Amino acid sequence: MVNFDVTLKGHYEKTVTISGKSLEDAVANLHILLADPDLIGFSNEDFCYGEASFAGEDDEEDGCLEYEECTDCPYYCPLHEECRYEDGD
Repeated sequence: MVNFDVTLKGHYEKTVTISGKSLEDAVANLHILLADPDLIGFSNEDFCYGEASFAGEDDEEDGCLEYEECTDCPYYCPLHEECRYEDGD
């Protein structure tokens, strides 16, 4: 049996409400929240997607630029590199 080093990345998405006396105060509170992710209380339902890469694996470009402008769209799935809009219906 051979062992491989694999880097796993999990991506979560959750909307939270941040309070503050001002925008600067809210940003400071956000930094406190981000410094301790346990305060956020992510659950399995908050999991969006994950990816894995093996150590030494060459990053290969897909070559398809069909979704290039979609990367900022909330329906774009970077894991599958496609629009997931129809999946939500």
